[in-house]
Amino acid sequence: MEKEKKLKFYTLIKALNNSYESKQDSNSYFWGLSNSLYNIKDIFKYNLLSLNYKLYPNNEKSIIHIYNKSFDRPNLEYLNYKLKSLILITYRNNYKPQINSKNNAIYNSDCGWGCTIRSGQMMLARAIYKIFKYDNYKKGKKLDKSFLIKSVIYYFLDNNLVLDKKNNEKYLGMESYISKLKEYVNKTNLIGKKDIYSIESPFSIQKICIMSEIIGKTCGEWYSDFDLPKIFNYINNGFNVFPNIKIEHFNTNVDLKKIIESCFEEIPKEKECDKYIIFKDKKYIFEKMGIIFISIRLGLNSISKEYFPNIKKIFKCKEFLGFIGGKIRAASYFFGYVDDDFLFLDPHYNQTSVKNLEKEGISSYIDKTIYKLPMTSLQTALTLGFLFRNIDEFIDYMEFSNALSIDSNPIFYISNIKDLDLPQKE
Repeated sequence: MEKEKKLKFYTLIKALNNSYESKQDSNSYFWGLSNSLYNIKDIFKYNLLSLNYKLYPNNEKSIIHIYNKSFDRPNLEYLNYKLKSLILITYRNNYKPQINSKNNAIYNSDCGWGCTIRSGQMMLARAIYKIFKYDNYKKGKKLDKSFLIKSVIYYFLDNNLVLDKKNNEKYLGMESYISKLKEYVNKTNLIGKKDIYSIESPFSIQKICIMSEIIGKTCGEWYSDFDLPKIFNYINNGFNVFPNIKIEHFNTNVDLKKIIESCFEEIPKEKECDKYIIFKDKKYIFEKMGIIFISIRLGLNSISKEYFPNIKKIFKCKEFLGFIGGKIRAASYFFGYVDDDFLFLDPHYNQTSVKNLEKEGISSYIDKTIYKLPMTSLQTALTLGFLFRNIDEFIDYMEFSNALSIDSNPIFYISNIKDLDLPQKE
């Protein structure tokens, strides 16, 4: 346990040192083929044509399910409008170089090995999009959709974000993250590093690969859907990216006690408050939003058809973020279904890394093709994502999850659910 704590600490320090760039070092990176480790076969294999999506059901009576929304043929135009809020994150090349900690190989492309990372980034991007939209709705603001999407993309760019005192408001919600890095620079008193010129995106592939050293992974290796939630949690906690959000990961059995300890605050029984939950005879009030990842395995070689009705039911949950899954060693991000096909965004498309989002625009993150995968072709291991942003959404999520877990052929379980008393939703 002590060894694990030390590993986390030294990995965090390494990641902090790699997370910013001073004015003096601002031109230190060399961009070019000679500094790359490419898999040429994969680049040609995955450099596919990027087609604008047009999603149509198999027949006129088919209903398309996107998260918890359903669309029939008369509503296809509105459906395609809603799909524009999805963010596509794919393989990239010619990005800020990263070093494999095991063999010192230099990578500036994740083509052929980064599909699970990209799929996980897409699911997390969906959560951040919903959080930003909700936060501004509470403030009485309605953000332009393209600005909202751009603000989310900044969290996942493969190249550094330039800090400009006049325009830092474009990095929506990054105040605590930037403050954390500046605090570290001042604390360590590093020569030539006091004036921060640029920073790594909080959930860039470089930061993910550095922090993944805690679990024995590094760039150039294939990641599983089980790895990503842990790394997201390390980054969010270590860099104070979202202080008001907790990221938790469970394997089939969801530990309700852990969620409550992370996202709620215990209060004295005699204290009056507007809304609270009771867990094991103690009062708790809502404190932080929760992003919940649940990794499940439904069989050894193939998913039994008995599970498909319950997988479909998940899409009725308002808090559902989609899931990471796909075929063996080919992960994708799934967000809906039509008939007996799951709908997904495919990260296996190699694009040149965006170095300046203001100049190059967001088109490479939103121009997309929607793919369909027969449910019978889905691999047995997948990771589900959920987000609750307030106590009412937590109540809804708990009620839905409990009903699903006690149904026939449950795909996950909620522990300690009998110890929970929920108030009525507003």
